[in-house]
Amino acid sequence: MTTIYIYPKANVGLRGVAIGLDHKGLSLQKFSTTLKNKLENYSHSSCRKDIYVDVCDGSRSPEELLEKEEALVLISPYLKKEVKEMLPRIVVLTEDEFFSVSLDRIYGLIDNL
Repeated sequence: MTTIYIYPKANVGLRGVAIGLDHKGLSLQKFSTTLKNKLENYSHSSCRKDIYVDVCDGSRSPEELLEKEEALVLISPYLKKEVKEMLPRIVVLTEDEFFSVSLDRIYGLIDNL
């Protein structure tokens, strides 16, 4: 099974303060939740039942997420400075991708998994 991790926030500092933009307002879904739903719908519509989409809380680094299994990590565009190492399976999203406006590049990555 392949996991797609959406990494909307990162914990930084000694106390692990979460940084990153991931909310639309008080009563609306988070950006990461909307993106997760769209990616799940795409994977199911393309008959890829072996793909699981998860939103990370930022407690583990993107590199740690890749160690245990076959995975793709999608990083919020507001966290690109926090990513220490860019690996082929770590993708920094554009703002349009993070806001679920244009997902063609991400759909292509899912098709190649």
